[in-house]
Amino acid sequence: MSSSKKGYSTFEAIERISSFFALSSSQITYCGLKDEEGITTQEVSIKVHIPDEALERFNATMYASSAYIELTYIGQSNSQEIGKLLGNAFTVTLRNLSGDDAEAFSEIHKRDYAFLNYYDYQRFGIPGYPQVTHLLGKALLDQDYQRAFKLYRLSGNTKIDSVKDPEKFFTSDVDARKLSFFKNAYSSSI
Repeated sequence: MSSSKKGYSTFEAIERISSFFALSSSQITYCGLKDEEGITTQEVSIKVHIPDEALERFNATMYASSAYIELTYIGQSNSQEIGKLLGNAFTVTLRNLSGDDAEAFSEIHKRDYAFLNYYDYQRFGIPGYPQVTHLLGKALLDQDYQRAFKLYRLSGNTKIDSVKDPEKFFTSDVDARKLSFFKNAYSSSI
């Protein structure tokens, strides 16, 4: 299946998909995380068959919101896995260029570039919230669950009002892929 979204993190998209179809998040896999601020397409694997009618209901529900996810069946293959992504492809659209700049860019046409993916601000927080994801990762590595929980709340993550035991929350309730992301964000900051 392919998932397109505007305004949802990969984790939020997986939560919405799993909730709608009553799946565990472990039944949905993906290779990497998506840019929070872009309109993007990402392949995900869902380990159960979803009937066409259910996909249509999901897409209609999600398209009605300002941020959306659309699922499209694209075939069967091996499941997606973190670390198996070979690379990304981007199309950059430039708008509001001066006439001279537009002419200069029109002469360039299409070019392929390869570059290292040094992590930038998107690795360290949710847009509109303090960028503390890397600090949250450090707190988790230090097993300081009280501090990690305060940072989790500060970072804009939701669904935490009923949490009574931060250690249990991080060791049992949070998807391991999300915990890995927080810890990797700390490594990236170093």
